[in-house]
Amino acid sequence: AARAARVAKVDADKKHKAERGEESEVAVAGLPVGWRAVRKKYLSGKRAGRCYTRYFSLDGKHVNVETLPQVLKLDAGDRGVEVSNAAQMIRAAKLPGRDHRVQVA
Repeated sequence: AARAARVAKVDADKKHKAERGEESEVAVAGLPVGWRAVRKKYLSGKRAGRCYTRYFSLDGKHVNVETLPQVLKLDAGDRGVEVSNAAQMIRAAKLPGRDHRVQVA
């Protein structure tokens, strides 16, 4: 029962942040299966109103990962793939001259 209450509170908090425009899920080209990307806004300071992206593994093992190359390296390590192969995946995921983040409705 306590876990269900925590999950409900987290879901309500996510919904509240999304409604205020502070946080939204985004689709990112090259993001491995089992990961999600969240676009957030700085709420104070010199960067107030600007957006940044953080990545989270769905299993909860990795949270607040800052870059896609870091995500690919962590994912490769979790799957037992050599990190040198992850570098190839990083190059394949990059699309030159395009912002490959797309808003998910």
